[in-house]
Amino acid sequence: MDTTLLLAPDIRYGSVPTADTLYVTAGFWATTPAEAEKAEKAGVHAVSPRLTVDKASGHVTMQAAEVARATASKAAAASRANGGWQPGDPWCQVLKSSDGGATWIMVYNDTTSGL
Repeated sequence: MDTTLLLAPDIRYGSVPTADTLYVTAGFWATTPAEAEKAEKAGVHAVSPRLTVDKASGHVTMQAAEVARATASKAAAASRANGGWQPGDPWCQVLKSSDGGATWIMVYNDTTSGL
């Protein structure tokens, strides 16, 4: 797969609905650098604004949707204030292959809306 089509080569999920048709997704949920640093110092990995995993115990914590939306909104506002996408901002891309993975096209690309 040609990962140069992606903002970052971080494939998250894939689907193979037929022998020749494949889809892959890539992306990153919103977080601010301060929130990421705070989570790392606490020994927690932020999977998304709502889902965290304790690195030592593996314990999973789910935040309330309202808290997650506020976090995502802050990150998107900071990105817009800085003139566009910045590392750590939310983004999502979906690629499709109709020939068993030989060639790929972008079917969804959102790197600027703040999701």
